[in-house]
Amino acid sequence: MLQTAAPSPFSTQLSPTAQPTASSATTAPLNTTAPPSSAEPSATPAQSRLFARPQPLPSRDAVFNLLIDGMPRTRRAIGEQLAMSAPTVAAALQQIEQAGLLQRTGHDESTGGRRPDMFTIATDGHVVVGVSMRRTMLTCMAVDLAGNLVARRRVPLPYRNEQLYYHRAGTLLSDFLADLKGSPHVLGIAVCVSGAATIDEDGITFTHDEERGSCRIPLTMLNEALRRPVSLVGCGEARAMARLREDGPRDAWYVTLGRHVGATLVLDGRIHRPRGAVSNEAVGHMTLVPGGKPCQCGRSGCANAYCGLAMLPEEGESLPGFFSVLEQGELHHRQRMDEWMDHFSTVLSNLRACVDVDIVIVGEAAQYLDEHDVLRLYERVCERCGTRQFSLTLAPEDDGDDVRGAALLVLSQHLREPAALLNGLA
Repeated sequence: MLQTAAPSPFSTQLSPTAQPTASSATTAPLNTTAPPSSAEPSATPAQSRLFARPQPLPSRDAVFNLLIDGMPRTRRAIGEQLAMSAPTVAAALQQIEQAGLLQRTGHDESTGGRRPDMFTIATDGHVVVGVSMRRTMLTCMAVDLAGNLVARRRVPLPYRNEQLYYHRAGTLLSDFLADLKGSPHVLGIAVCVSGAATIDEDGITFTHDEERGSCRIPLTMLNEALRRPVSLVGCGEARAMARLREDGPRDAWYVTLGRHVGATLVLDGRIHRPRGAVSNEAVGHMTLVPGGKPCQCGRSGCANAYCGLAMLPEEGESLPGFFSVLEQGELHHRQRMDEWMDHFSTVLSNLRACVDVDIVIVGEAAQYLDEHDVLRLYERVCERCGTRQFSLTLAPEDDGDDVRGAALLVLSQHLREPAALLNGLA
């Protein structure tokens, strides 16, 4: 049952028997996104492909998806793993080679006779570029077919919702692409949308956003200014994708905790998108305290009004200043922290009441919360859920996670349905 609150680390996984441990740094295979469970969301053509329902792959595409993990294999190993005949494997490899994507990496040990060739995918000839337009900075990151970061650039560019700004951003993006080593083919541009934003089929709507105020950015304008088709990715989805890449749990709520609150559901390693428009702050505007504090959205009692980190400092106090005083044990700050934990743990337990999976906290919170804070939060969620059979993780906030994650998310569509890539149409 969903709860309402009464008015009033890093990468640490917690369980009934385990103590906090550092998260693994092992790189996981690139994950893809999952379709919604019922009607398809209203989305741009690029976004519709991004979240489309997977279809059975032809032999060529199946071999490509097997080899993209970077592990060299012989023809025989490919046939055994995919239950394909030798002629089918040979034909698939030939088609991939004709597309310029096959790489021979040497020979396997001989079992008598000629040593068999080993094959993998040449990943450095194609990239997806993530782009972020923030208050003072334009950030570009390129990832190759293996999901590896191959280039990044940050350029000071004060944000303005004007044609001149977007065309300047397009010029800087073109300069970034021109400087990429080997002149790889650009598969797509993924614009990471941060802040109080809603993404729909026609563009982005910002409402009461701290950086941009309230405005509308048409997708057609972004396509024209950046000179390439653009896919729009919410920052919560992007951060979840970045954590999945770093071996994050494959069934979890990835909760973005910063000045405001958002959440992305991941099931079986795939991002589950809601129907219709995608909002970065949908969870932050669910009613937590009926008739409670006013929210920036114009309603009352929203989770953002109680759970965003911006709610912790007193008037005139900075967020770092709040946590500095809290560390000294000041009574009033401890009381504010306890109230915040009560409210935030209610939000987390409500999410688990909807879908019973693990919880990963991502975003700005990693700068301020520690293992002890996460343990206290975990105990509160356990009390509200009535179970301890889940983990609560605070993920480290790496610089550019959202931009890189946006690129990885768009890349995942190309890898899930590689026909256009293999046909040279991407």
